[in-house]
Amino acid sequence: MQEQNRAARREAHGAMAHSSLHKRFLLLLLLWLCLKAGPAFAAGEGPRIVEPVLTNADGQLLLYFTLEGGFPAPMEQAILAGLETSFEFDVILNRVRELWPDATVAELTLVHTLTYDPDKKLFSVTRAEEPGASTVTHSFQEAKKAMSDVDRLAVCPLSELSKGELYQVKFKAVMKKVDPPLYLRYALPFLALWDFETDWYTIDFTY
Repeated sequence: MQEQNRAARREAHGAMAHSSLHKRFLLLLLLWLCLKAGPAFAAGEGPRIVEPVLTNADGQLLLYFTLEGGFPAPMEQAILAGLETSFEFDVILNRVRELWPDATVAELTLVHTLTYDPDKKLFSVTRAEEPGASTVTHSFQEAKKAMSDVDRLAVCPLSELSKGELYQVKFKAVMKKVDPPLYLRYALPFLALWDFETDWYTIDFTY
């Protein structure tokens, strides 16, 4: 029995040592990638909103757009190491008024979250606009697309809009703050990747 206990302690100690070694290796790898990459987002190459489309169907005002440039190389390495990442998308619909402040008709906040299981080599993406559903895939490209695309978002029912009135939809993406493990909290170049916000993109229309 004593021999079994000693063996169990040795195994547990070995697992802890392996975990500590893995964390140190990951920290050094991420620091090296950040230093090698230089600024996380070069001028004009940062995250941005592209391919916006505003339309209507089934009695709803629908919005489509894509976040481009949201995955610099060091961030991809962090995700592959198992760190969770979330994007937040803010959408506001205002009725434009000349002599008064604009009136807010609808205001939405969506969160897309990406997790990766290094053992199973599976990515999982959950999206607020699809409650109860998730995208599970072995493809990093497919996971990044699911994270970056906002499709067929119902901004508001058309019945809440008034004929002949001017409206404006504006939307942006924000990197949702994460609480990194202790061994990464002092990797400042790495943590800077988790701190971006796009400009507001606006679409004006008359209903």
